[in-house]
Amino acid sequence: DVCSSDLAGPDQSVTTGVLVTLDGSGSTDPDGDSLIYLWNLLSRPAGSVAALLGDGTVAPTFVADLDGAYVIELLVDDGNGGTSAVDTVTVTATTGGPSFPNCSGGLFISEYLEEGTNKALEIFNCGGASVNLDDYELCYNANASTMTCESTIAFNSGATLASGGFYVIANGGSSTAITDKADQLSGSFLVNGDDRVAIRRKSDSAILDAFGQLIGDPPRFAEDVTYERCDYTAYDGVASFDPTDDYVATTPSSAANLGIHSTACP
Repeated sequence: DVCSSDLAGPDQSVTTGVLVTLDGSGSTDPDGDSLIYLWNLLSRPAGSVAALLGDGTVAPTFVADLDGAYVIELLVDDGNGGTSAVDTVTVTATTGGPSFPNCSGGLFISEYLEEGTNKALEIFNCGGASVNLDDYELCYNANASTMTCESTIAFNSGATLASGGFYVIANGGSSTAITDKADQLSGSFLVNGDDRVAIRRKSDSAILDAFGQLIGDPPRFAEDVTYERCDYTAYDGVASFDPTDDYVATTPSSAANLGIHSTACP
């Protein structure tokens, strides 16, 4: 038997024209058998030519080429006669995409994940143009030390982030569910719940957005938790910081929403 309560992953809201990645990694088999993934695009908006690429893989993709709903089903087989119930996921594409409250353009931290060796950060580009990440870096402050920038992590050389796109950086010791969704692995990404990490532009040292505050030895405000952004008011990393102001806490170490946006503020 194949077990899962959410085989096809959560429903998604996306910007029309983007590449959508589906997620069947929630499927499990109690016997440890290798799983076979059978995805099928059930319906799409009238006039759409969307087609699944990699419909036999755990994470197929397609381009949401027109506004409207795309309904995809997933059946999982363990190769030994055990099959799952069919699960469906709905991807809704709209011109302008999902709502990103107060997102005035540029790069933002959109998800933070920390639990044990599982560590990841998601960057979102809500501007109207693609961004070359060569002029940007992560500015890291262990234990939120009051130094301007204790150490830096460069993005992969030549990496670009499309308008409405996401970029995930993760520690290489994270689970496969996380590293499979990462655009970049870094052994230097070592947040442990009381650190500050910021997006800094190299050309003028400007801090675009941050998670965590520059204060000496803060409490572990973000340990064993996943925070998903719901309000995109830029934060300078210096003013008083409470993640619950702009983020929603979700299941620790959950990679379900890495690379997508589906969280609204309560």
